[in-house]
Amino acid sequence: PAGAYCLRAVADPTGSTMDENPGNNGRRASCLDLGGEPDIDLSVRNVSFSPETVAAGEPLHVQGTLQNVGADASGPSEMAVVFSLDTTFDADDPVVDRFDVEPVVPGTDVVLDRMVVVPATLDQNVALWHVAVVADPNSRIAHERTRENNVAFAPTAVGVTGTMGGCAEDADHEDNDDADHASQLPAGEYPNLGLCDGADWFQVDVPAGSALDVMVRVSDISFADTATVPFLNLETQAGTLVSRGDIFGQAVGAFAEPAPVDRTLRFSLMADAPLVYSLTIGLIPGGDAANLRPRYVAAAPTEAGPGGFVSVTFEAVNVGGADAEATLAGVYLVAPGGAVDAAARLGRVDVPALPAGTSQAVDTVVTVPADATDGAHELVVRLDDTSVVAEGAEDDNEARIGLSVAAAAVCASDAFEPNRAPADDGTGAVAAVVTQGTYENLVVCGNDTDWYAIDLAPGEGLRVDVNFVHADGDIDIVLYEPDGETSVTDSRGTGNTETVEFFGTPAGGRYYLKVILYGADGAANPSNTYTLDVTVNAAGGCVPDAFEPNGTSDTAAVVADGEYVLTLCPGNEDWFRFSLVAGNTVTFRAQSDSAVALTLYGPDDAVLDQDDLAVVWDALADGVYRLKVTSDSAIPVSYSLRVRGASGIDLEALDLSVAPESTAPGDEIRVTGRVRNDLGDTLQDVGARILLSDDDVPSPDDVTLGDLVLPRVGNVDAAAIRTRVRIPNDAAPGDHFVILVADADRRVADARRANNSIAVPLRVRGLCVDDDQRTNEGPATATVLDVAAGTYDSGVICAYTEDWFRLDLPADSGLTVNLAFDAAAGDLDLFVYDAVTGARLGDSATDGALETVTLPSTGPVLVRVDGFLDAENAYTVSWTVP
Repeated sequence: PAGAYCLRAVADPTGSTMDENPGNNGRRASCLDLGGEPDIDLSVRNVSFSPETVAAGEPLHVQGTLQNVGADASGPSEMAVVFSLDTTFDADDPVVDRFDVEPVVPGTDVVLDRMVVVPATLDQNVALWHVAVVADPNSRIAHERTRENNVAFAPTAVGVTGTMGGCAEDADHEDNDDADHASQLPAGEYPNLGLCDGADWFQVDVPAGSALDVMVRVSDISFADTATVPFLNLETQAGTLVSRGDIFGQAVGAFAEPAPVDRTLRFSLMADAPLVYSLTIGLIPGGDAANLRPRYVAAAPTEAGPGGFVSVTFEAVNVGGADAEATLAGVYLVAPGGAVDAAARLGRVDVPALPAGTSQAVDTVVTVPADATDGAHELVVRLDDTSVVAEGAEDDNEARIGLSVAAAAVCASDAFEPNRAPADDGTGAVAAVVTQGTYENLVVCGNDTDWYAIDLAPGEGLRVDVNFVHADGDIDIVLYEPDGETSVTDSRGTGNTETVEFFGTPAGGRYYLKVILYGADGAANPSNTYTLDVTVNAAGGCVPDAFEPNGTSDTAAVVADGEYVLTLCPGNEDWFRFSLVAGNTVTFRAQSDSAVALTLYGPDDAVLDQDDLAVVWDALADGVYRLKVTSDSAIPVSYSLRVRGASGIDLEALDLSVAPESTAPGDEIRVTGRVRNDLGDTLQDVGARILLSDDDVPSPDDVTLGDLVLPRVGNVDAAAIRTRVRIPNDAAPGDHFVILVADADRRVADARRANNSIAVPLRVRGLCVDDDQRTNEGPATATVLDVAAGTYDSGVICAYTEDWFRLDLPADSGLTVNLAFDAAAGDLDLFVYDAVTGARLGDSATDGALETVTLPSTGPVLVRVDGFLDAENAYTVSWTVP
């Protein structure tokens, strides 16, 4: 007959073998329709289970009913028992059982009765699972009238224990996935913590004079592979980085040297995959002795060849209470996790004397042994390598970082090697001195840059061209001043030639050129050959001014208010940049015996104004503006430039908000806002104060909730404020204001102080006193109400609490429940449940002052009162029974 049929393959259909599990001998391959379109509609109903709680690996008895409410037989059907986090079935829900049923005749019920084993692979962080029975879960039956009734859930959830799936969050500290929810911890050991959401945050109160030491140990990570090491960052509550994690043996550690005041520091552990880890938090008193610790250890490159050079940098920190005399640090090459004492020492470097609580950056260059084998190694930095400092602790002097050794990473040498540094790094690798001329067959590698020194007499200029085949590797060049650190200009193009040029130097000196293989990865050991052309321009040419190099928009020099005498070299341009806030006006005026042109550009690089004498502009938008000065003269042009409106100080407090806007004494609130300088200067270490006031104007009587130091305040790039402050325990209930004041102590010469503060309202509630001792926080402890009384008028709901009540009504009686309260004081919601099954019968969650639930037929019910977003309020519950 017409209808839906499924093909099925069956092993041993007659049962002739002694099969231990014949239930898995058959498998349906596909389903098809015969004849016209069938009318099939599978419906699952009446799902239940027992017991209410089950352990992983134990059976759960699941029952239900399957009916075909269509007009045609269904054919054989596949069924599934699934667990779900909610009452919606989707493809991610765990399937705990699959079974087949014979064709379902229209209008008949098929009783479903299954014993399923609860998988141990369920997520261990989920205690309650919703149980559903699903008909045809893979949608193999075509032309079904509807699939909306193919799934039915049991009315309650099953409690599951003993599962091992998912990631094991440490419940004592969650939810601490961001800085605002950092878990407060004292010093101590914290084993078996779980990181499941990408980050765990903690904070520690650190007494004055003590150092903070944080160590994280993850047993299944090989620290020779630095890509697998989790990130550990230690910072202040304002978000300023104090220390980032370094490898210490088989741990990742970060620490902060002592400070003269009490403070709270927070730290984050981040990883790309779930981790189980142990955490050690130590507070190290200053004590009477020195204590040296290394941090920020880095190596470049991370892959080197035997005999190759590796640059090692680190910070030496004295976390002790006494000064440490000058000493030496040793650098060793060891096998992953290997001991230092039996390893080859690659070199030593001087560490200067360190007063208590101070640090010093140290760098050196070491050579990988020529007989080093390919593979993973570690570089170990050991402070006080000669044991001359009497330390309070001698077991914390080492830190290490991964280093890969590969013979393929050896860089070919040219005639100038080794020339990898501007000055002698202790290995003779000093910049090669070159003069005017052409130098061919030079080689630069990804793990070995080239440095050249060029001596210039007073007034001489310089041009350097580097020619190469870009397809073989992109080369960039940078020209430095005689200090070897300050960049004069650079060339970072994508062609076959890179060129740097400047017109002259009044004082002369030794300039340095660095040749880099851009984007090079030491693991792949790229290299490229090049030709170096050096041209020295004779003295008496154009001598640049103090703003050079500023010949392009990208190298525009920052300019402030004032008057400047400048030089414009032939064929060159002078560019200046400054920041403006909308509403401010800037003026530039130029004077010269030669014709010059001024062009003003907006933040979008559009031309705003052009003139040969002056440009004036009223800013319409915040942003960085630029001024270009040009001339067609064939000889150097001397000109003066007067600038007004490009600098100054006018601090403004902006965008203040608090959350929540209603709170109680002793509670914390989150404060966000911004402080910017409406004029052009950028300020360092600007104070900001948060006040609690009875009005919106700061005054000496206001209560200080917090003081902040803003490291950098600009205009376009305003300083963001995001912090938590606590409302004093003695704060009076009522309406108040939170005020943000920039430079409250008036340490800045501010042009206008009226805009230094901004206020937002805050309501302080009285301390919430519950109407009970929190004895009715759940259905099992619900307060039984007298049905005949009809009202309960002394209810109080506090934050983070619920109130539950029970009305023992006769079966099939109607019920109306009302919840009345002052909506302005806090929004409350009403819920009614079946006291026997736990099923929700009705709810009311409006924004009004009265919530009502009406039910036509009930038995015993549970009534729950809850505050929306943890609102607090007094209320009255009343009920009528028809």
